[in-house]
Amino acid sequence: MVGPHTNVEFLQRIVTSEPFATGDLDTGFIERHHDALFAPAKKPFKEALALACAALLTREGGTAHGASP
Repeated sequence: MVGPHTNVEFLQRIVTSEPFATGDLDTGFIERHHDALFAPAKKPFKEALALACAALLTREGGTAHGASP
């Protein structure tokens, strides 16, 4: 598949931007604010990674492969 599944994150960046909130809108909005609107995706937080690991360990029975219970 090519491209994003949805543009929800892009639209969220638009509606939460300062220019949008102040009504500074016209047909050049996206071009003028390109860098902020098309910012690279944020890396997951350490807490999210820890929770994912905990969920995986729970699903696997709470032990690492080859480890004794």
